[in-house]
Amino acid sequence: MRLLFLMMSCTAFLSSQMFANEANPSAALFTSCAKCHGEKGEGNQEAKAPKLAGQYDWYIQTQLLAFKSGARKYKNAATCADGLSEKDITELSSYIKGL
Repeated sequence: MRLLFLMMSCTAFLSSQMFANEANPSAALFTSCAKCHGEKGEGNQEAKAPKLAGQYDWYIQTQLLAFKSGARKYKNAATCADGLSEKDITELSSYIKGL
């Protein structure tokens, strides 16, 4: 019975995450950021990843564009930013501001 409850709980959680990402594509973009910066953008001292939550959108946008262009160098962030379009960066920056 416990196993059934656990399986149902996991299924419900994963489904809610899937629909949340479908409803907000920026949340899906943030998943790669969350690997280092935390699910809520709280930062990770061990990974030397600063807190993103609550940052101004223009600041996040500026930093992502700098990583993407190579003007700012940090391999992990540059790799993530490289695959983002300017529209993605704008939407992602707005999403992070709201965390």
